[in-house]
Amino acid sequence: MSSSALSRVLVVLGVIASAVFLWGIHIDSHTVRLISKPLPVLFMLIWTLRQGSSPYIRWIALGLLFSIGGDVLLEIHSSYFLYGLISFLIAHIFYIVGFLQKNKAPAWGRLVPFFLYGAGAYAFLFQKLGPMTIPVGVYVSVICAMMWRASACVQSGDRDASILAWAALLGAMSFAVSDSMIAFNKFHAPFYGARVWIIVLYWLGQWGITYSTRSKA
Repeated sequence: MSSSALSRVLVVLGVIASAVFLWGIHIDSHTVRLISKPLPVLFMLIWTLRQGSSPYIRWIALGLLFSIGGDVLLEIHSSYFLYGLISFLIAHIFYIVGFLQKNKAPAWGRLVPFFLYGAGAYAFLFQKLGPMTIPVGVYVSVICAMMWRASACVQSGDRDASILAWAALLGAMSFAVSDSMIAFNKFHAPFYGARVWIIVLYWLGQWGITYSTRSKA
């Protein structure tokens, strides 16, 4: 099977798995959700590994692997929330290391909007976090650092490289919004359609980061 044909197969399988998970939400089936939830990111991981073996690709692949772990842990039971948080925290750290392979320049100015976003979200939830105050604070810091380092990779110049860098940045931002929704829904007030919005933005975020590993834009 050619590389392009396999890519199409992986995309189709990912869409099917996503639809099955959404159906599992609709019928409120824990079994369906647990089986289908990790599959879209698993197919992204397979696609990523076929793009090459550069340090960037390896770090992103590790991030996807730990994201799969986070998917499973968060879906097993609410009592595993902290373990899922840790798994995603590690995934974000791997993404940060990956982005640093592209650009190690500080780019302090690009940190400002993400710092303000994280500080505002954390301050809004602070009084309701209870025993999760420190874990959530650490998590918010890391995901804001991930967006910052993704933004540092966006440079003028090569068009193809710029497209991939923007994909990573938009993916990181979508991931952050998804995580913010999780925190708002869990610690502040549940909102209608939360699970659907959270997972769709999460998948879009992961796909943006995955696409950034593409060998040819």
